[in-house]
Amino acid sequence: MTELVDAQIQKVLDALEKSGQSENTVVVFTSDHGDHDGSHLLEHKTALYEEACRVPLIIRWDDRIPAGSACRHVVSNGLDILPTLCDLAGRSAPEGLKGFSLLPLLSSYEGDIRRRDLVPIESEFGRALWSEDYAYVRYNVPGNAEQLYDLRNDPGQTRNALFDPQNREVVERFRADFELRFLN
Repeated sequence: MTELVDAQIQKVLDALEKSGQSENTVVVFTSDHGDHDGSHLLEHKTALYEEACRVPLIIRWDDRIPAGSACRHVVSNGLDILPTLCDLAGRSAPEGLKGFSLLPLLSSYEGDIRRRDLVPIESEFGRALWSEDYAYVRYNVPGNAEQLYDLRNDPGQTRNALFDPQNREVVERFRADFELRFLN
């Protein structure tokens, strides 16, 4: 499936190049969710691991975004893509949107950069809060329902760090934020 999508994207990029419009075109690739593709022995999107929660977002803009550059900032495609596209087109985003342009994160912007601390995520089996350093997960099932993953030290999310004494403040902060975002 991934290889098929890659081949189709290459066709679009080749056609752009052939048309001579590559330098005048911003290419955006995104999706509504990631996919496990066998990681964690899963193939579906409902388990709240990074492979399913980190939604693909690739932006190619010749001469403005260096090829191969990557941004690990927490973004919300659903909220931020429209303001970003408006910004890329030199237009103001509609009033009242909760998202903001990602363009400062993508280019050599100098100045205050607006960033998200957390992104809330929902699946049919639970909810999560994602930051750059941690993933806090609560599943709607008994057992190991509450989880905390230290994404810097355990990027593969192989160990629930919820009960580690050094994470006590982190867990309390996530629990409070979870209550505010999901239970009020």
